[in-house]
Amino acid sequence: MALEFCRVVDPEGTYASVRAIGGVHTNTSLVIDETWVLRSSGGVADGPNPDVEVTEALGGVGYGNVSVPVHVWRKGRADLAVMRRMERSRGEGRELALDSLREVFNLRRPPRDCRLDFSDDAEDLGAEVARLHVALADAFGAHAAQGATWADDMVAQLRRITDGHLDTERIEAVYQRLRSADDLGMAIRVHGDLRLDKTLRVRRSWMLFDFEGEPARLVAERRRPPRRCVTSPA
Repeated sequence: MALEFCRVVDPEGTYASVRAIGGVHTNTSLVIDETWVLRSSGGVADGPNPDVEVTEALGGVGYGNVSVPVHVWRKGRADLAVMRRMERSRGEGRELALDSLREVFNLRRPPRDCRLDFSDDAEDLGAEVARLHVALADAFGAHAAQGATWADDMVAQLRRITDGHLDTERIEAVYQRLRSADDLGMAIRVHGDLRLDKTLRVRRSWMLFDFEGEPARLVAERRRPPRRCVTSPA
């Protein structure tokens, strides 16, 4: 059945083996022939899946540290599943950081004296995340931040997740300060749910993945671009 699903996404492909990726995920992911990863969308929305949209755009501006889709199964405007090349790695950032900490605590030595020291990896990851944001600005544009829009979205999300079971008045009051902020700088499209377990250590660099955004947020909010474009002076 899983192989038949692969052929729906890539009708011209010839595949022999499939296995599921374990763990807790909001999407179903399959490893195909130990070469490809096929991932279904966690929820179907009327429009592109943010993970597909962002990685295709990043690939389009030449950013190479994301896995760009090789096949996308679309129905109408909705992205139902995506196939990518399987990336070989030393592990996810979270795994590597925890291994480093365990060694520090078990050996009771300074991090630099430990074989699994994560310091250099963390520095490299920080630089890669900076390059990612520059590429996101190239792909989607950089615009004047609008505090009122941010406040509206944050309040709406707060009310959704608390569902009336928590008095949010004081929290909302803090959010509303964004409306009167003098200078919020520039706004760009972001990862949306960036954590160490969304990073892969590959050879001498890092790759970032899973740009679908926070699952608890509406897809329309995750995809919403900054509102007002800044034009350069003549």
